[in-house]
Formats: sequence, structure tokens, C-alpha cells
Amino acid sequence: MITLKYRLSYFIIVLILSSCATIISRKEYHLKVISKKPENISVKINDSVYITPVVIKVPRSNKDLIIHASYDTINKDFIVKKHLSPKFLYGNLLFMQACPVAYIVDLTNKKKFTYGKNIRLNLYDTVHIINNSGLLKFVNRFSYKKPEKSQFYIKLSLPEGNFYYLNKKNSYGNNFGFLGITCETGYYYNLKNHLSVGAGSLISFLVPFPAMVDYFGSYEDARGKFINIKNNHDFNRLTLGYGLNVTQYNYYKGYNGRYLDTTGTFDEDTTKYSYTESKLGLTLSATFKLTNKFQIGVNYLPAFINIKSLNKINYTHILYFDLIFNLDFRRKKK
Repeated sequence: MITLKYRLSYFIIVLILSSCATIISRKEYHLKVISKKPENISVKINDSVYITPVVIKVPRSNKDLIIHASYDTINKDFIVKKHLSPKFLYGNLLFMQACPVAYIVDLTNKKKFTYGKNIRLNLYDTVHIINNSGLLKFVNRFSYKKPEKSQFYIKLSLPEGNFYYLNKKNSYGNNFGFLGITCETGYYYNLKNHLSVGAGSLISFLVPFPAMVDYFGSYEDARGKFINIKNNHDFNRLTLGYGLNVTQYNYYKGYNGRYLDTTGTFDEDTTKYSYTESKLGLTLSATFKLTNKFQIGVNYLPAFINIKSLNKINYTHILYFDLIFNLDFRRKKK
């Protein structure tokens, strides 16, 4: 019986205290209304008339806020969309054990809504619906504007995750590492297709960020430099490309250790042997546009023909993922 009472008391306390929006948010809050063009206009909100800029008290509600604005002979109605307040969305997470109950309590409470802190009006704009939702602003960061014909672009990328299969002089084998840099420039010859030329240099660093790394004992190092030309096709945000590349593979086998002689102890870093070859191959790529400026991609560069010995055919490849920063150069409309 004691246990039952304890559980019932706990549930009541949780029910009362767990709702963040109910406790913290007030029924009314201060809202700043500003007009861009012109600055001083008349606004009617909830049967009260004000001159902007003004800070007013508005009640929290599950209905949208209507603002009637007028200036001289211009009259316009704005609809300010309600949205869930950050206190409701994130504040209830503070009660980790009881947050489901907290959300349930707040679902019936009008105090979970807000219109934002600032409302900016523009009588000369065609926009009449205002949405200050933080979630919407976050989503808008990932908005994407489709390219135009005759548009140029330049892409700079940071390779992260470089997979090599290359000639190690005595045998063929794998190697893996991080980092490098690539650059690509392209031209849209129609709305969905574009030609590009690129070049890059990849290494096999131990970690995916620049840092001081000291090898001890035997180690391997693989690197690749390439130039390529591609034809690319856009499928909304996804771009698939194919073309040709010339790649130079570099492999190093080294040793880093210490040796002792009569004059003292010395560090030694020596290259046991290395191997370099240049090959002709294909380029296949897939890129996804998160935004117009930021993209992620995967690139596959298989190579077959040794440029110095055209009759010598052996398979090698570089497969790498990259983080891409994109700059678009659109034509100015007349």
C-alpha cells in the first residue's frame, strides 16, 4: 500500500511540475512590431491601434495573429502564423524521465504557442504570410535553387576517406587514409547537364583532420594526383557524372625508429622503397546538394592503362568521399 501511495504521489508531482511551457511561459508576452517600408505605419492588432515601431503585449493562442496595416492609401492584412515555442519543444527535455508526460500536459495548453519575438512588415512586398518558426528557418538553410543554362561553378572539396588499390612495387594491395584537396570547374550547357574539369591531390593521413602524427617502426604511405574531365547529369539535388582521368599513384614504404652509436641516440626516418606510376582510367561520381553552397560526394577512379607502357594493363583505383564547397556564377538578368 505504501508503494502504491508513493507511485501515485510521484505521478501527481510529475504531472504538476513536468510541464515546462505551463510553468515558464506566461499567457501574454511582449512582441515587437517593426515596419521596413515605410517605417511609421498604423497597425491594428486585437482591436487596438498602434504606430510602428511598437512593443505590445499579445496573448498566446492556438490561432494565427491577424495584423491590419495601413499607410496613406495603402491597406494590407498580414497573417502571422503560430508555432510551437522553444520552451515547449526543448524545455520539456530537461525532465528526461517524465518528458512524455510533460508533452502530453502541454498539448492542451495554449501557452505552448508563440508568434516569435519580432514581426517585420513591408507594405510594398507581395508577402502577406509571416512565419517565424525556428524549425522553418532551419529548413530554409537547406533550400536549393536550381541551376540555370550557361551557369559556371567552381567547387573546392576536402576528401575524407580515401581508399587506394595500387601497385606496391612487389605486389598490388590496399591502403586507406584521409585528407587532400580537389578543385573542379564546370559549365551548364543546358538546365540539367554540365561539363566539368577537375584536379586533385589525395594523401593517406592517419586521422581526418590535420594533426601532429609520429610513426614508429614500419609504415606505408599512399598518395594520388589526378586530372579528369566529366559529363554530369542533374536529377534534382543528385548529380551523376562520368568521364576520363589521368592519375599518378605514389607508394612509399618507410621505417621510423632509433639507433645508437658512439655519439649518442638519433631518430631515423628512412624510405625503404617507393613506386610511382601514371595511369589512364575512368571517372564515376555521385554528388548530393545539401544546399547550393554545400554538397557531399563519392568518387570512383578506376585505372587500367599504364601511360609509359600502353600494352601493360593492370587494375588500380582510388575511391574517396568528399565534402564540397560550391560557388555558382549566374548570369545577371537584364
